[in-house]
Amino acid sequence: MFKRRFVAASLAACGALLIAACGSSSNNASNAGPINVGITGPFTGPYADPGIAIRNAGELAIADINTA
Repeated sequence: MFKRRFVAASLAACGALLIAACGSSSNNASNAGPINVGITGPFTGPYADPGIAIRNAGELAIADINTA
C-alpha cells in the first residue's frame, strides 16, 4: 500500500516538474548574444584530411543557420 502511494506521489511530482520546465521564457532569442560552437576532430596529424572536412561542414552549417 505504501509503495503504491509512493510511486503515485513520485509520478505526480515528476509530472509537475516536467510541466514547470516546459514553461516559456520571457527572453527573446533575438536579444541573446552570440553562441559559441565547438567542433572537435582530428585537425592535425595523419587524420587531418577528414578533420578539415568536419570543420568545413561545421562552418557551412553555421553559415546556413545564420542566413536563415
